[in-house]
Amino acid sequence: MTVPLTDPQVPRSAILLRGRAFVAATRAEFATAYRLLGRSREIFADLGLRYVGATVSQTTYEVALRQGGLAAVVPELQTDERTLADMGDRWSRSTTAAMLAHALCAAGRGG
Repeated sequence: MTVPLTDPQVPRSAILLRGRAFVAATRAEFATAYRLLGRSREIFADLGLRYVGATVSQTTYEVALRQGGLAAVVPELQTDERTLADMGDRWSRSTTAAMLAHALCAAGRGG
C-alpha cells in the first residue's frame, strides 16, 4: 500500500530515516545509512520541501565522518550549501558550511 504524499506521516518518516541512518552509521552499517539518507532526500524532494532536503547532507557528513570518507560528501555539502544560500538561510547554512570546510580540509583542498 502506497501512502499518499499528503499524509502528515510522510515528512515525519523522512526525518526519522535520517535518525535511522545515523544509528546505522554508529553500527558501521554504512551502505544502509546511505540508502536511508537517499530515501529521506527523495521524500523531501517529492514533497517539494527544499529546506529540509538541503539539510540531509548534515547527516550524510556524520555518516562519512564515521566511515572515514569525508571527501566523498563534499559535492553533496556544496550543493546543499548553495541551496541554503539561495534561500537566504542563515540557520542551517552555517552548520553546512562548517561541515563543508572540514570535509574540504580532510580532502586536502582546504586553505
